Amino acid sequence: MNELCIRDLTDLTGGTLHLGAMPPLAGAMEPLGEIRLQHDTIERGDVYWPRPSEDHAAEMYAEAAYMQGAAGVVITHRSLEPWAGTFCLQVDDPHKAMLRFASAMRQQFCGSVISLLSDEQELLGALCHTFLRERMQGSWSDTPVADPMDIAFKIAGLVASDEYTLLAQPFLSHSQKDGFSHLCSPDVAVITRTAMTEINPVANERQVQQATREALKRLPENGLVIVNATDAVLQDAARVSNAQVISIASDCGKSAVATLQATSDAISFEISHASFHVPSAANIRWETVAAAVTLGRELGISMTSMQAAWRTFQKQRTMAADRALSSPANSKPTSEPNKTTKAA
Repeated sequence: MNELCIRDLTDLTGGTLHLGAMPPLAGAMEPLGEIRLQHDTIERGDVYWPRPSEDHAAEMYAEAAYMQGAAGVVITHRSLEPWAGTFCLQVDDPHKAMLRFASAMRQQFCGSVISLLSDEQELLGALCHTFLRERMQGSWSDTPVADPMDIAFKIAGLVASDEYTLLAQPFLSHSQKDGFSHLCSPDVAVITRTAMTEINPVANERQVQQATREALKRLPENGLVIVNATDAVLQDAARVSNAQVISIASDCGKSAVATLQATSDAISFEISHASFHVPSAANIRWETVAAAVTLGRELGISMTSMQAAWRTFQKQRTMAADRALSSPANSKPTSEPNKTTKAA
């Protein structure tokens, strides 16, 4: 949380504050820790805010949170007596309270909010996170969120000290897309091809264009868009943005990629005089790797460190695949000994 006190939280949510019989040392001016959505992740000074779906067990979880050192809890029913030195905040409508609070947290977050829209969502997020954490502190949410409350909880959970957060954006309805853009207000959008996504196999070109436009809708003028240059649908959608657009292709004047070479075993590309090799067996499109590298470069990550991180990433991914294949569930005889698992 961004240097808030109990009174700030009360004002932002519009709730009713109840202090313990022995109130916190600074009363309503007591500074707060982080917002925690799960009671088992509470650290001393944090605030526990249960999801609406957990409301039926909120009192039990709240007691557990107090036991772990929570400074306070947010509840919908006045059935909880705050422990000595703590508080509880009663809100009438947890949805509206969280939306208001998330909006305020987004405005105060000084790091970069990066929206990811891709048919290789998990891989793109993992690569971006791998490269950025070479020099920066941040978080990665690999599960696409569509429900406004889920989005709000993610935004409310932003850590003030983080320099970035990666948020996966799914195909959404019109109202959901507006909620995503409004709450997240991304600074950067990384968009690779989405028409053939397994998340929504019936997505047509128009849906792809609409999703892309929405991802760019609230980007600031000093924002950044990284998009496939060879994809006409994405390129057309990117033209609506006032942000800087960097294309991923080998034959485009504004492209991040200088050269591209393909063999039967791998595809190699060069960005800022640094080469990256994507083996065919890796089941990763080179554009996905190039987009992540471009993001890292634009945010100040050295090419040398990203080259090393990419090699480590491949080794770890290969080891994980080998462990999965050697697990008991996959050890039974098969008539297809050379069958390999498809990458996520």
